[in-house]
Amino acid sequence: MSDNFPILRSVMYVPGTDPEKIAKALSSQADGIILDLEDSTAPNSKAAARDHVLDAVKRGNFGHRTVIIRCNALDTEWGPEDWRAAVKAGPHAILAPKVNSERDVRTYLAAMKAAPPHTELWVMAETVACFNGALPRIAAIGREPCSRLTTLVFGANDIRKEMRALDAPRREPLQYALAQLVIAARDNDLHVLDGVFNKFIGKDKSEDENKAIAAEFEAECRQGQQFGFDGKTLIHPTQINIANDIFRPTANEVARDQRIIDIFGLPGNIGKGVVAAPWGGMLEAPIHLAQAKRTVAINRRIQEIETPMH
Repeated sequence: MSDNFPILRSVMYVPGTDPEKIAKALSSQADGIILDLEDSTAPNSKAAARDHVLDAVKRGNFGHRTVIIRCNALDTEWGPEDWRAAVKAGPHAILAPKVNSERDVRTYLAAMKAAPPHTELWVMAETVACFNGALPRIAAIGREPCSRLTTLVFGANDIRKEMRALDAPRREPLQYALAQLVIAARDNDLHVLDGVFNKFIGKDKSEDENKAIAAEFEAECRQGQQFGFDGKTLIHPTQINIANDIFRPTANEVARDQRIIDIFGLPGNIGKGVVAAPWGGMLEAPIHLAQAKRTVAINRRIQEIETPMH
């Protein structure tokens, strides 16, 4: 694994309408910032938001953060200009909303032909059409040579609305979609991000309310981690530290996986596909060794990110 892969534990949406929030987000501890021209921007503010977002991208100075512009869909009145401007600005990625089909993805890729080589395509999986058979074909585009598609993002609010599903403590109505998304991503070597949690800690709430919100958010992050997501999309800075702490390998996981790497590196085990584990059972190189290398590499990248520069 290359050490240049992105860390995406916490990826925060920021309304494009507010330059002050954009500036604060770009100096926060979030691993990624989605500068949003879509849902969080009112129709009469779209043009001004576009200008603010483009100005922020042009200034650069993002540190380790991945910066993404979420544009309006191309079939909206704002979409074509959003995409032209975003392609010219060249952020790390452009996020396409409400993708329903393979055809949609190819349309967005065509719209990105003039983008710099580093600009990726991320897509929102948030419609029933996407999850009703289209998702495997959408994700498979990421395996095509020189494809810009790298990341799938779960749109929890939109899919819940289209399903007419109710809120539930463990997101039971959404679990089929959550599993589908992770499976599609892993089958095509894509990154995958969990959807947003709609409550956040605030000064206008009591201490007990804030504790309850933090506990709920932590539980949802842990659920996403258990499903296999790389990180979580966020709506507020108070969610960043919790997501960063949960979507990182623990010290015990790093020690265990370094031991697995060391076992496969012993003189008698080099090149073997299967070896015996000292604690019992078998270790398989395509599964256990590959995952161990990933865990150790992720931990090393996080340490690099979190080590203060002098």
